[in-house]
Amino acid sequence: MAIIIGKTGKSARMLAEKREKVRKFTLLTVLVMIPLLFMVYLWLNHQVHGFVASTVLFVLMVIVYKFLDRYACERDRHFRKGILNAEQGALGEDAVGKVLNSLPNNFYVVHALAKLNGDIDHIVVGPTGVFVIETKANKGHITTDGKKLYINGFPPEKDFLKQSKQNAFWIHDVLKNIHEIKLWVTPVLVFTSAQGNLNRRISGVQVVNQTEQLKQAILRARKTDVPIEIVVNLLMQKMGISG
Repeated sequence: MAIIIGKTGKSARMLAEKREKVRKFTLLTVLVMIPLLFMVYLWLNHQVHGFVASTVLFVLMVIVYKFLDRYACERDRHFRKGILNAEQGALGEDAVGKVLNSLPNNFYVVHALAKLNGDIDHIVVGPTGVFVIETKANKGHITTDGKKLYINGFPPEKDFLKQSKQNAFWIHDVLKNIHEIKLWVTPVLVFTSAQGNLNRRISGVQVVNQTEQLKQAILRARKTDVPIEIVVNLLMQKMGISG
């Protein structure tokens, strides 16, 4: 079993919790505004005189109420979808983490390394190199034209290949700038819930949609002279963990 540092799905679960809090706050705000709206209506209705004025005021209040109700429903759906996506992402990271954790004991697996604009899902350091792994829980059929990815025939909402390479470059630069370690960092993109059997390199990124293929890709990579302990200690420092 690999030596494990960190915990899978941490940032995704924190994101789900944050979205749930915002969702509840939004609904609570609307619930508070509705009785206030009714009180304002009663006060204004007392101030105006005549059937026409009262009718116009009533119609305006109904329109405002309908707007608040629609806004609350739309925001609730939006946040529920975001929460579900974050929870599915966390489960996907758990599944990939389970596979990575089963690597031999001469491998280190680092989960959820935070950086300025997010975090890196998994990093593997071992005799076959350094691998930076991005996990996606998107469902559907994954295809490629050799340069780009498509889910059910459409480009994904984000450029996953670019994201994977940026993470790998970030780790590469950290190692080079701090310890002058110059080595190739392999970007890997894993789909945990996708259909098909995609296992190939696309635009410099190893893409797989079966977690067992991920393990084989790491084990079968060419042996390298990675200063494993130095790299791992640096990653631990980035996580605020003393070696």
